[in-house]
Amino acid sequence: MPTIRDPAANVPFRTSAMTASILVVQTAMFLSLGLLTTAAGTAVGTACWGLILFVRSDWRFGAGSARDEAADAGRA
Repeated sequence: MPTIRDPAANVPFRTSAMTASILVVQTAMFLSLGLLTTAAGTAVGTACWGLILFVRSDWRFGAGSARDEAADAGRA
């Protein structure tokens, strides 16, 4: 939660995407085993990492990377 609330936080895209993906798989596995409470816990973790992915990662929809923007600024 502190990462989600901190506007200066910047989590690498790969870290967020990998963690969220693994938690989705774990949630499905726990559901298939009938472990509903554990599945609910990992689903909450998935939601948190999904928020981190879309709100605090260094990747944005339709936005170039900082490296691309720096290269464009150097050309101007």
